[in-house]
Amino acid sequence: MIPIEQQLFYNEETVERGDCLKCCLASLLELPYEEVPHFVAMGDRWFIEEMNWLASRNWQIFQAFFTVDENDPTKLSGYTVGYWLAGVTSLRTRSDGSHISHMVVMKDNEIAFDPHPDRAQGHLGFETGEILIPVDPARFTLKEEFGDNA
Repeated sequence: MIPIEQQLFYNEETVERGDCLKCCLASLLELPYEEVPHFVAMGDRWFIEEMNWLASRNWQIFQAFFTVDENDPTKLSGYTVGYWLAGVTSLRTRSDGSHISHMVVMKDNEIAFDPHPDRAQGHLGFETGEILIPVDPARFTLKEEFGDNA
């Protein structure tokens, strides 16, 4: 995973959407920013475009399972292992007071990378989870960690 920081942000006047998803995908797939399309700016078909783009690179997205800590919605009590994408409720708001959705890269139950430059701001809670899986399972291998006794 290489961190790729956001360059576009939600703009209420122009209705431009931020590029956090693009940056999370670029980070996970270790691609330059320019090589990943800004899917959410593609209108109603953005999810289909994302799926087609990923499939052309031998990847697909599945739901990542997680359980939010009942005492703190910013913490997880159950989670997908490894790297995955989480949709979170941002602290940033629209003029009507509603919160903006945001995407971050997770590693197990912790945020591995938040593409927003003001990442220290945090979030209000988890909304969605997605994990990238290779279309060809032979490309998906687990690494075993060996200690000194191996």
